[in-house]
Amino acid sequence: MARPYKKPEYKVGRPTKYRPIFCERIQELGKDGKLPVHVATEFAVSKATIHQWREDYPEFSDAYDVYKELCEQWWIDLATEQAATDHPGKANMTQFMLARAFNYHEKKEVKTDVTSGGQPMAPIINIIAPDEE
Repeated sequence: MARPYKKPEYKVGRPTKYRPIFCERIQELGKDGKLPVHVATEFAVSKATIHQWREDYPEFSDAYDVYKELCEQWWIDLATEQAATDHPGKANMTQFMLARAFNYHEKKEVKTDVTSGGQPMAPIINIIAPDEE
């Protein structure tokens, strides 16, 4: 008796550019504060491909999570360093980068000093991390 015809399964699309070595490389990029656009450029793919790799490769997803934390720490260290110096323009740019890349935001409070007749004090500016809201 003849076997029924089974259509061969072909993969559709281009072969992936993903390589397991990317797990190590992405963490190195995080240590240097490189943003996702830099990662995509380094691997010669789009940011959408990076996110697709996170879904397709669990080890890459774990490495990406570590990358994000390393990158965020790099930017926080830079902001801390700049806050200790007299470079307000640079500090403002770093705050902007923290806000855009990691969803930090400023919370401004103006308090009044009751001991000086209710005069407003200098505004207090706090940088709030996304998980501290």
